Amino acid sequence: MADDPIPMTAFGPVKQLALALAGTIALPSPPPATGDLYLIRNPGVAPDLARYGIGGPTYLIKLVQRIGTHFEVDRFLAVENLLVIDKPEPIKNDDREETKLRSYTVDELAQPIAQAIEELNRRESTEESSPEILLFQGVVIHVPEQAPVVVKTRALFGVTAAEAALIQPSRTYCC
Repeated sequence: MADDPIPMTAFGPVKQLALALAGTIALPSPPPATGDLYLIRNPGVAPDLARYGIGGPTYLIKLVQRIGTHFEVDRFLAVENLLVIDKPEPIKNDDREETKLRSYTVDELAQPIAQAIEELNRRESTEESSPEILLFQGVVIHVPEQAPVVVKTRALFGVTAAEAALIQPSRTYCC
């Protein structure tokens, strides 16, 4: 019938990817920026973040972007907001090896994510200390434009002693 929905599998892989990317934003950006993708166990919700709807999921995605040797940006978001991952794949080009980013929908990556969750659960039951697992290196992720993302930055820089005295670590930069 004309009113029956068309299943995603009725489309080819290129159209499935195009539909998955509609309304998304790539992180990190701008290209050619990439980051390392971790699955982490949610350590708990800070009371001041709960009112913004952040927290709640048992597992989170952490995307770590290193900019040079002195600056790092961590982005945290719910696993459910992860729609597409662009992951480096080796390609042969004459006599040299190169890499090219290949896009995977979350359905294609369900098994590695499920295995990482099992490993985190195993670690928790054996009281191993690491609450995170590296999933992929050098990736770009695509998430809905309206997805809540917590951003944490770390910078290493040198200043004079007088300037260092003025730095206030308790200063609030958000909301």
